[in-house]
Amino acid sequence: LLPSLALALALARLALEAYEAHTEYLERALSLASTRLESLGVVTEKRAVAVVQDLLSLPLKRKGGDVLYVLELTEWPRLVSRLEPDEQRRVVSRLLREVAGRGCVISDPLRADRLLVLCAPLLQGDSSPAAPANGAETANGASDRSDADGLDAELAGEMAPVAAMMHTLAHEDTDAEARVLNAAYKHAAAAAPGRLPHVLVPLLFRFLQLARRVRLAEEGGATLEVSCGKLLAFVGQIVQAVTAAAPNLALRLYVQCAQVADSCGDDDGAYEYLTQAFTLFEEEVAEQSAKLAALSLLSAALPHMTSFSAEQYETLARSATQYGATLLKKPDQEQRRRK
Repeated sequence: LLPSLALALALARLALEAYEAHTEYLERALSLASTRLESLGVVTEKRAVAVVQDLLSLPLKRKGGDVLYVLELTEWPRLVSRLEPDEQRRVVSRLLREVAGRGCVISDPLRADRLLVLCAPLLQGDSSPAAPANGAETANGASDRSDADGLDAELAGEMAPVAAMMHTLAHEDTDAEARVLNAAYKHAAAAAPGRLPHVLVPLLFRFLQLARRVRLAEEGGATLEVSCGKLLAFVGQIVQAVTAAAPNLALRLYVQCAQVADSCGDDDGAYEYLTQAFTLFEEEVAEQSAKLAALSLLSAALPHMTSFSAEQYETLARSATQYGATLLKKPDQEQRRRK
């Protein structure tokens, strides 16, 4: 096994150094390794894993051209699949860091789809039924070192390359960009519960940025397939998907959506999102400190809304005042009990 893999590695190096423009030579070298491993299933032997890792890393070191050309190599994804899930995550993370680091722009829905198919090990986490060690990730992608919102710092670091990649999804045409983002959403929405916020939040902000662009285009008289109203309605679905895993974060995202809707002149959308934020405040935010921070955010955002009618503003302001009065009463009640 090792001699065959070493030969494939040597041929891949030769292909990249002497025939960089001829990707078919690189493909043949990768095919040699993939075929040799086909009968073995998943590679577990340490030296073999190291050679396969080197083989998969070589195309990412290519100096010229777009690093995403690896998506066009049939054998590269096949070779990745021969590794254990942890090793797959390392390889895919390396690819995503190269994509973001080189300033790549993913403007084709098909490319976005292929890349996110490769991201499946990162999106799904470890599906092993074995009990996790202290601080390790559980089968559904969560960690026992999660904060009150279920978000773990270590997991956030692992998912950072995926989050950064979401910001490379772009297109000059707004309708085309909407299709690219939608292709990414289909994969992101299927992520494990503990990993869902880490991929949906950056995607949400891409949709909000697109909504602003679309609004400007509409004001200029453009006729678009995907309107600003459609985008602003869709981001609500994204926040709703985040709510179960991270209600405190979802509250803040609703406020962000309300601000964008307000800047786009969608008073009904802005009112709906702030109403949803107040609902989460009442039903999901439990800790006193979290309630105070959330109410401060809501109270600070409300005066900056310019599209509300007097009735809408008074309704939301009344809610903020009532919740604030309730929060102020609780410390007084505690002091009286102690006395």
